[in-house]
Amino acid sequence: MIKYFVGERLTWILFFMLMQLIIILTSWLDVAFSTKSALYLIGINVILFGVFLWLIYTRETRFYDALKKDVPIKEIEHKELNQSAYEKMIFDYIQNYDESTRRTIHDQNKEIQLTKNDLLDWIHEVKTPITAMKLLLDQIEEAELKQDLLYEWSRIDYLLDQQLYIRRLSSKSNDFYFGHYSLKDMVISEIQHTRNISMAKRIGYDIQIDKEKVYTDEKWCRTIIRQIISNALKYTENSEITISTFEQNNQMHLKIQDTGRGIKSRDIPRIFERGFTSTTNRRESTATGMGLYLVKEIAEGLSIKVNIQSTYGEGTTVLLIFPHPNHFTALEQSSDNNVTSNLKMCDDSKELN
Repeated sequence: MIKYFVGERLTWILFFMLMQLIIILTSWLDVAFSTKSALYLIGINVILFGVFLWLIYTRETRFYDALKKDVPIKEIEHKELNQSAYEKMIFDYIQNYDESTRRTIHDQNKEIQLTKNDLLDWIHEVKTPITAMKLLLDQIEEAELKQDLLYEWSRIDYLLDQQLYIRRLSSKSNDFYFGHYSLKDMVISEIQHTRNISMAKRIGYDIQIDKEKVYTDEKWCRTIIRQIISNALKYTENSEITISTFEQNNQMHLKIQDTGRGIKSRDIPRIFERGFTSTTNRRESTATGMGLYLVKEIAEGLSIKVNIQSTYGEGTTVLLIFPHPNHFTALEQSSDNNVTSNLKMCDDSKELN
């Protein structure tokens, strides 16, 4: 800060030095003005100028430090850090810019929220004719045509669901409802939901799941499972998807393994990025790059770890590691303790009153 201050006041310092040189030159030219008197005067000037610079430095640096430390504008105004006319001019400019930026951000957030709400409403409205279309497709008697149409219908339904959950990500924690749910029931439900695609691509399932239960949110956990199964179906043909569970370190593991195309090793670090699609076949237009991003975002909210191993040309294995039961027990106890503490504080305040 001193370096910047000296640089800002360099003209003052140079002018002061010039004045002292003039005093020395005057004492040299004027015999009546002794050198001793000149040095005495210069000494007094240096002391006074030094004190003056120090006072200016301490006052101005308070204002600049407040700006540097990102102190709120109202706090700068409250502490009266903007005392000089120049500082007040800077403060007024920053304050106006801050208010303008806040208004712009507020308007943009409002516009984004309106767009999000409109899109959610549109998705819900489209769901109605999509459901009606499914009922009409079920009445088609020609097996091959029916299967082809149901396959395309399932893809549309999947993409709509994907967009619906992506739009809800920002408020997903408000929608969580935890309980003990059967992994097998959730997996079977999602297999049935995607059965039209698996039947069209002649893909079977090898399910090795007992009736273990996990503590999670059923709706959002099923969304994770659906995204992973849909990815496996997308890149697998005439094969089998193996879904199994096992317990390790008192944590339930769900493994979904396919024998599809696989993922190149260079792509694995980026597969959870929003909008990232595989570099394997850049001509594919069906990939949105949103499926695994959605999985990652939901899994973080549910405290589920997602590990993916893949060998290009051989297949992919996705492992979902559910949290230790004590993880949620501790959270519940902490929440209960907070509620109890708040109730006790309320009781104490009533007694005091």
